[in-house]
Amino acid sequence: MLRVLPKHSRGDAVISAVVFGSSLVRSARLWFFRFLSVRQRAALSNAAYGMLALVRRLRARHNVLLGNRGSSSAGRFHLVDRAYDSMAVGADNLGIIQESFSAAGIEYVTVPSADAFRPTVIVRRESSASVASALSELTGTDGWFADRQIAPFLPTTLTGSSRFEEKRGVVAYIAGRRCVTRQGVTLSNHREFVSIQVWTSVPFAAEGRAVADGCSGRLFSSPSHQKCIVSSLSTSQWRDAQTGPGHFLELGGPLLMQVTEPIDVVYTWVDGSDPLWLERKEAALSSTDVSGFHESAASPSRYSSRDELKYSLRSVEMYANWVRHIYIVTDRQIPPWLDVDHSKITIVDHEEIFSDCEGLPVFNSHAIESQLHRIPGLSERYLYLNDDIFFARPVSPTLFFTSSGLSKFFPSQETLDLDRASERDMPVAAAAKNNRDYMLGESGRVLTNKFKHTPHAQIRSILEQFEEDEPRLFNRILKSRIRHPDDLSIASSLYHYLAYVKGKAVEGRINYAYVDIGRTDTAFRLRRLGNRRDLDVFCLNLAAVSKASVDENNRVVQNFLNERFPVPSSFELL
Repeated sequence: MLRVLPKHSRGDAVISAVVFGSSLVRSARLWFFRFLSVRQRAALSNAAYGMLALVRRLRARHNVLLGNRGSSSAGRFHLVDRAYDSMAVGADNLGIIQESFSAAGIEYVTVPSADAFRPTVIVRRESSASVASALSELTGTDGWFADRQIAPFLPTTLTGSSRFEEKRGVVAYIAGRRCVTRQGVTLSNHREFVSIQVWTSVPFAAEGRAVADGCSGRLFSSPSHQKCIVSSLSTSQWRDAQTGPGHFLELGGPLLMQVTEPIDVVYTWVDGSDPLWLERKEAALSSTDVSGFHESAASPSRYSSRDELKYSLRSVEMYANWVRHIYIVTDRQIPPWLDVDHSKITIVDHEEIFSDCEGLPVFNSHAIESQLHRIPGLSERYLYLNDDIFFARPVSPTLFFTSSGLSKFFPSQETLDLDRASERDMPVAAAAKNNRDYMLGESGRVLTNKFKHTPHAQIRSILEQFEEDEPRLFNRILKSRIRHPDDLSIASSLYHYLAYVKGKAVEGRINYAYVDIGRTDTAFRLRRLGNRRDLDVFCLNLAAVSKASVDENNRVVQNFLNERFPVPSSFELL
């Protein structure tokens, strides 16, 4: 059950004790680790993360058992079999609470927010007992729960005792549904839950008693409340909100920081095990001189598929379903599990977007990504993703774009060496160095850092103008069949620099993790990744060459993705 700590005396004491205790444990752990070898440290960490994974599986099993105990417990969870959408679940939670309050005759106001997550409802303090009663009727049915935040003490589960509430001072309620799979895996997260804030009104002025101008009858929030877009409401504003659908507070327009324009997603995808595709690749490379290329430029690992696209699409539907449309760019291939008739999915062949099809087929990601902005019907703002990128929790469009029309980029701490690009460089490093040379000539500034493996926010008109200004550059790259030391990485790197110097992009901040699934310790790293809940996105990329069993690592990755995204999306065939 969700616990919301208040910002007052006893809560502060508890938090201080926890922080102090954690510091002691951390110091003791660091002291102990000084006497261990690297191998011993890795073994202990592996065991610890394995224990966390075991606890998570036992908790899932416990959820399944509770849900099968009969009518008294079956309502403790909302079971989900397919197409989990965190944004839709939050909207459903809000709608059910609004209907419940309306049926109970409770006046309330719904506060708009910059995104569709963590909806906020305001009620009067005089209605607190009625709110508790209405929420108590919901709890225990279809996975519903409700907690209340008490000031100045810790929150307690609803008991229906209004006398107890008044004595302790209820400042807010948190309500929502616990959504789980039939295997007991928890899907719900705190951004789906509804925050119901109890506001206090200033009494109307009485005879012989002074009230500040404009404050008589006005409602005010508490310092303990989660911040929302307003901190007080007049009686007329409260009254006007009662007449509209959903009792939403009327603002007259969208919020200043709210991104309202449509945003599409573009994937590039290939199945390197497809016999027909392999024939085309072998025929193309047989007529290509690869003597000046890096040995990894046409490595089979560059084109391998572990059905990452399936799970990446699940993550989009779960955590970023504000996306308008999804384009999947391929070379005459369609994933066998994909529902191509889905209204939100379009398969795009290379021939549809390449400005010059003479050099097709190509097997160079740099060439393919340089043509993505040419997709018919693509929105002005879009996200470019590889299929090894996954959303890890509910995210907002403001993570990638500003409401003023700028895209955001996420530099890595990894830096480039100062040597010129050569065939000794990995293709991604060679392209980054060529980007650096280009930007030095264009802006007189030197680039030093690479970019994180995250979704790349793009503005279509900037790339269209870039192609118009540099037709020879684009034409050279699109005819490069495999990744060449002279390539530039236009969409995944150079775009961000160009947009930045033009004042069309800004540096953003994103919580991100990267795992090289070619390492021998992949299983340990994925266990650690599975226990993290602080990430916006993560990437599972095959970069390192190791002696680890390819089949074993593929099995580990499949198991991880099945556990992390267990519910089939609506994009998959039944």
